[in-house]
Amino acid sequence: MKFDCQLEINKKSCMHRLGIDEQGRVQRAIDSTFLMGVGPYVPLDEGDLLASGIANTDIGSGEIVWDVDNKARRLYYGERDWNWSNGGVQQGGLRGPYWAHRYIQEGGREQVERAARRAVGK
Repeated sequence: MKFDCQLEINKKSCMHRLGIDEQGRVQRAIDSTFLMGVGPYVPLDEGDLLASGIANTDIGSGEIVWDVDNKARRLYYGERDWNWSNGGVQQGGLRGPYWAHRYIQEGGREQVERAARRAVGK
């Protein structure tokens, strides 16, 4: 018995249906989940840094941006010229330098993966 078959698949359409296309629902879910989850880790004095992550990030782009003058980099890397008199912790025990790395290491990766799986399943 012989069976011949020709299958044509529209890759773009399949990716769109799964939500894995550029700016698709999966990337939007990943970005949103990351921003919400990392919030408690971001140093918080007046809230400008935290707000800048929301304002400067294009949800779905795959790039999270914190941009507050020249403070974001100094705060992220815990540079010595910043006032870390409280041990680098500002307004809560999780807040401080390397906030994104620490969030990912402390369960953030799993949260983001769950969000991505849920978004694919829609």
